Amino acid sequence: MQYILIIIAVILVVYFIFIRYSDITSFKSDIDDKYYLIRRGNKDEKYLKESVNILSEINKRVEKLIKHLVINFKDSDKYYFIKKLKENYSPSVLSEAAIDARYTTYTINKEEMHICLRTRDTNEDIYDINLLMYVVLHELAHLCNYDKNGYAIQGHGEEFRTIFKFLVIESIKLNIYEYDNYGEKPKEYCGIIVSTNILPKDEMVYL
Repeated sequence: MQYILIIIAVILVVYFIFIRYSDITSFKSDIDDKYYLIRRGNKDEKYLKESVNILSEINKRVEKLIKHLVINFKDSDKYYFIKKLKENYSPSVLSEAAIDARYTTYTINKEEMHICLRTRDTNEDIYDINLLMYVVLHELAHLCNYDKNGYAIQGHGEEFRTIFKFLVIESIKLNIYEYDNYGEKPKEYCGIIVSTNILPKDEMVYL
């Protein structure tokens, strides 16, 4: 009798886990043939393809950035966090964030990056890739925010802002992110308003 109860308990746990995560599916991209976790949302294949292909495009740009940084800054004082970025990032890090009013895009333990890809209205349109890249660069800065001794740093302190700004500058140079002055033209993103850019407009003249 005890074993039967244990089996029933296990089945119930598995069932509730399935219900909790049934909205998430692994889907293959047409762009790089990699699988990414996205929201199923009872949508058709076209909807799923849009989601997974935008993650693939983001991954392509991020990999281009990391390759550029490793090659061109290997002997610089920035390499300690570039090395962490290279170590911590892989395509499997990227996934679509679940719809949750408490969160937009976020990184967990410098290992998982959950990205809000679509507008939170009835249209559920994919956000512009340029805005998504700015958000992703913000999360990449979290992913590699360590001190020179290898200790992880949390939050949005000076170290984070320095790294974020550096990633934005290098992304502009690589044409994987186009500068946008959100102070002049704020953008709605997943329930928040992006109204500042880590790179001030007057510093663009030096790029």
